[in-house]
Amino acid sequence: MLVFLIYIAFLREESLLFILGTFCAVSFAYTPGLGSTRIYPWDLPALFWFAVPVVLLKSNRPYLLAVLVPIATLFKEAALLIPIAFLFWGEIPWRRRVALCTLSMLAGLAAKGIVDVVTGSPSPLTTMTLADAHTELRLITTLRLISELRAGYPLFIYSGLLAALLLLPISDRRILGWKVIALLFIAGNMLFGLINEYRIWLELVPPSLQAIYLQFSRQVPAKPAGLPSP
Repeated sequence: MLVFLIYIAFLREESLLFILGTFCAVSFAYTPGLGSTRIYPWDLPALFWFAVPVVLLKSNRPYLLAVLVPIATLFKEAALLIPIAFLFWGEIPWRRRVALCTLSMLAGLAAKGIVDVVTGSPSPLTTMTLADAHTELRLITTLRLISELRAGYPLFIYSGLLAALLLLPISDRRILGWKVIALLFIAGNMLFGLINEYRIWLELVPPSLQAIYLQFSRQVPAKPAGLPSP
């Protein structure tokens, strides 16, 4: 609900694509027999914190986003990828973009490190899992899953939404930024996740929808002044 509300608040009439796309993706992620049979409390908060940069950058609020990155990191470490979007946002000077990216990443790492120390984590800053006890590396499991053609094949997650992001032409620098973030996210999931648990891909739904919107909104001619909407 919060994801949809921020879409409506910031994107207005453009929010319908994002609402429907997100609803379909979440439904897919938890479809019995296709998606994950497990639901964790951080799944949808992680989705929320990847929707936030989409709406804040679109409304030109990069400084507010930089402040929120440490909070997002406390929900899931993948939020440390969000600042990369600053590097591809042309509304502010290059040096300032680099500074925003670096400082917000460091702030996120600091926030996670502090919480790990306070909670007595046995492995501060390195809570990712390369393999479960007495099992093969997750990368090996991932490669095997990719080699098996079946319903819900990982490449077509959310009816191909992720594949669409990767295949889109780079007609906008922001699309390139989302592609870079997606590739790093994919690499992380292949190393540390079980890629057939589709809930772990929810974070990439808002960036994918934003990239699709950026690409196809360029193809729609502007409405001449004084003419009614079709």
